[in-house]
Amino acid sequence: MTIHQVQVLLKVIEYGNITRASEQLGYTQSAVSQMINGLETELGVKLLNRNRKGVTLTRIGEKVVTHYREINRIWKCISDEVNMYQGLDKGQIRIGTVPSIAAKVLPKLIGVFKKKYPNIELLLFEGNSESIVTWLNHSEIDIGIYHHLPANLYFSKILDDQLFVCLPKTHPSSDQQMVTISEIIDSCFIMPNMDCDQLITEVFDEHGFHPNIKYKIQDISTILTMVKEGIGLTILPELSIPDTIPNVSICPLNPKVERVIGVAVKDPNSLSPIVAEFYQHVRNLIYK
Repeated sequence: MTIHQVQVLLKVIEYGNITRASEQLGYTQSAVSQMINGLETELGVKLLNRNRKGVTLTRIGEKVVTHYREINRIWKCISDEVNMYQGLDKGQIRIGTVPSIAAKVLPKLIGVFKKKYPNIELLLFEGNSESIVTWLNHSEIDIGIYHHLPANLYFSKILDDQLFVCLPKTHPSSDQQMVTISEIIDSCFIMPNMDCDQLITEVFDEHGFHPNIKYKIQDISTILTMVKEGIGLTILPELSIPDTIPNVSICPLNPKVERVIGVAVKDPNSLSPIVAEFYQHVRNLIYK
């Protein structure tokens, strides 16, 4: 087994297709197939199910690939150690985050970091918080930035993300400084089908109310357009709200409700030097 074989297998799994993986790697399909066959022969088990639609992991393949991902992570750490020793600022950091953070927090973080380390490649993977936790546990990413979830990971808070009520200008409470749950309970509610939906449900439950949910929508722009047209109102985290929205009032909840945004890693003591540098860079964030 070579690390190159491992990396080729992981790329095939990522794309679910030998042809697409070959194109990305710059190899022939035959060469990629031979490397995977070599791994299977060495182990004495079949790692992939192959069919016309692509490839999937076998049951033993799923277990083996977990260790291969860890081997690849360790190899990245070794490479980064050597690069840092030789004074070379090169390497790769895989970052998992949710869309709202990618839009409002990461640009500033990445901009400052890239000025110091221009040759470091930063790869972004967007998903929900549950996906990011899974990616971290499987060593598919190096760092996750998301709202806090109970998980067996090292999570450090970097900022609070306050919830706001978004109302059409025609709503009776649209000109208030703050809005209570009781003031919106009878209104048509548009539930964001995203990371914050559980927290919003908990807020209603704590006040003994059930929202009048008529729509569940994932896309933020669609939700806010519906609010603008007077179809209903919604509650969103501050990071998800655009800076300006015509004909929509943005009011904080009373009492204040916030969710914790932070950075997480699998084990801070086993990070490569360059990943550890970015990890500390994020932890030092003061969001304004």
